[in-house]
Amino acid sequence: MKRIFFLFVFFPLLLMGQKQVAYSGALKAHVSGAAVTISEDTALRNCGAVYTMHTWVQEDTLYWYQIDSGVSFACMCYFNLGLTVDSLKTGHYTAKVFYTEYPDFLPPYHDTVYSGSIQFDITEQNSCQRYSIADQSQSDCFIYTALDDEKEAPGVVSVFPNPVQSMLHLNNLSRNRKSISIYDLQGRLLYYTTTNHETLDIDVNDFENGIYLLCIEAGSVNKYIKVVKSK
Repeated sequence: MKRIFFLFVFFPLLLMGQKQVAYSGALKAHVSGAAVTISEDTALRNCGAVYTMHTWVQEDTLYWYQIDSGVSFACMCYFNLGLTVDSLKTGHYTAKVFYTEYPDFLPPYHDTVYSGSIQFDITEQNSCQRYSIADQSQSDCFIYTALDDEKEAPGVVSVFPNPVQSMLHLNNLSRNRKSISIYDLQGRLLYYTTTNHETLDIDVNDFENGIYLLCIEAGSVNKYIKVVKSK
């Protein structure tokens, strides 16, 4: 699938029609001084999603848009997403969260989905005249289909180097039997193996430059990691 990067246009998003809530995660807001950190945990999205976070404040409403500039894969998984906005004025706010559903749509993003809203209060005065994004985050995607298998899942799988030129190293894999596969953006299987080991080295010298999806399947627990090949 052709990869398309977006030129973000702010205000048409406010005017366009919005879909109903879908694939939304759990919204939380944590206030520290004049800053707020909004998180959306276990948001179910396409495995290839790569979000650029955009935000602005209009009166007492903070808008958070998650703009997907990634690629579409034939799978869904969960993400933990976060945004920290600093130097807010005192007041009672409502944060409204949106995301784009497909990376192939051009502005004004008719695939925009309303994820939900959450309220928070800023009580501390600050001397700054303009709010700003202080931090943003997106976890690797993950899938849990059976809670009983969570204890067998790897804690934090280490995949390095990424981007990779020749040899890809996987550390801290689960001890139970697992399958490792790599797909290209067209969904073609390029690599597959099974192992009981906690480490694995994969030779990617013959891979073309680009983005690939690494899939780790251990029982009913799946983990997907985007890998970039560059020479």
